[in-house]
Amino acid sequence: MFENEGLNKPTMIKQNTINDDILVLDRGNECVYIFNKEGKYIRKIGSPGQGPGDLLGARYFNITKDGEIYIYEDINVRFSIFSTNTGKYINSFRKDISSGIFNFIFYQSDKILSFENGSGYYITVRAKDGTLLNRLGEIKKYNKIQYINNLYLTGFICADKDKYIFVFESFPIIREYNVNGQLILEKIIDKQLEVNLKEYPDPSKYTEESIRSVKKQFNVYIIKIINYTC
Repeated sequence: MFENEGLNKPTMIKQNTINDDILVLDRGNECVYIFNKEGKYIRKIGSPGQGPGDLLGARYFNITKDGEIYIYEDINVRFSIFSTNTGKYINSFRKDISSGIFNFIFYQSDKILSFENGSGYYITVRAKDGTLLNRLGEIKKYNKIQYINNLYLTGFICADKDKYIFVFESFPIIREYNVNGQLILEKIIDKQLEVNLKEYPDPSKYTEESIRSVKKQFNVYIIKIINYTC
């Protein structure tokens, strides 16, 4: 317990590289709690609501190199920006479409790369003020079975110099795009899984049974993939 409160549905944790503070996104309390590295409570950012500085449907957050925290809210359909040093509200901006943001990162200090489930693309590029700049990697319908199509709709974004990298959530597969949106690499990370996915890259031949088998094996490789790309 801290400040007469306690965690209620914590869903994300990140460390602030500036001062080593620990930030915890709490979807139940619609806020971000900040603790020092010893676990002592420091402050709370946000509270339930729809006004400036409020949060509703807080889903994902990330921290800039300058110590600003961007929090994406599913229900308010916006990014809210706060100072991690003071907890003070800075600004907010809304997205241009209603599809939710699965995750996002900062790129070259002036861009936000996000995966927006429902946008039709794997990577959305925005300026830090929310201005839409580009969308890369059009998502195709791979199979008549919607379950299999859905497996190709979610993943995680990384970046490396002049490359955007998309890591699929359900497969040990990465895709690399250049800044112009051209696909420059598509690779299966694990050799054994590459054998099991011998039909790849033709997902139209997949069945629900074959996909379930692959997903069971995939779970043990997720850390390997993230370390490889990020």
